[in-house]
Amino acid sequence: MVKYLKEIPFLADIPDSILHEWSMRMEERTFAPRVTVIREGAVDDEMFLLSKGKLSVHKTSPTGQLYKVATLQAGRVPFFGEGAVFDTDPRSATVVTDEACHCVRVKRADWEWFCQRYPQYALPICTVMARGIMARLRKVNADLLHLYLNRAA
Repeated sequence: MVKYLKEIPFLADIPDSILHEWSMRMEERTFAPRVTVIREGAVDDEMFLLSKGKLSVHKTSPTGQLYKVATLQAGRVPFFGEGAVFDTDPRSATVVTDEACHCVRVKRADWEWFCQRYPQYALPICTVMARGIMARLRKVNADLLHLYLNRAA
């Protein structure tokens, strides 16, 4: 599994021995195309590191229809579902595979273990996650402003 983890850019500089130790607490998952990996509203405690493949993120409209809000691709967006390792709120979106995907599942307890044991490696990962979360927040803010301005016109 270390080979897959090394393909994820923000893990590439972590020593193999540490990645191996952490990987013993993870689970490799392979998903076929059109599989729901995360369901909006579900409560769980895992995030995924994406080493291969492409997924779509969907939100549910008030009428119950799914609409696509983002595409995630290995290399560009190497993780998803990270909110579940930080809090216990229900999932905010549904994630569906667009093509076959290889992921590594990280449970909240195992993320916390890594952070406590190797804070010098966890902090840069948290920074990458925070940047991803902030980019999504900025996009949502821009989308809301666009909707507001179009509605006011």
